[in-house]
Amino acid sequence: MLLIVDLDSAGIDLCPLIAELRGNPQTLHLPIVAFSATAEKLPAAQRSGANVTVDEAALLTHLPQLLEEALRV
Repeated sequence: MLLIVDLDSAGIDLCPLIAELRGNPQTLHLPIVAFSATAEKLPAAQRSGANVTVDEAALLTHLPQLLEEALRV
């Protein structure tokens, strides 16, 4: 299983939810790729525990490589 998190969706800050997943032993192992149209949200997602953070354009261009990197972690 892999989570791909659109940081711009839902109009809420999803970083606390990423941190919650990292804090739960049952979900700690899940790879998380977080992306956003703007680079400002990416550092917070990384601090929250996302394995890979990337801007939206790079996600679309490099999806196979990003998935491989996330699943390797």
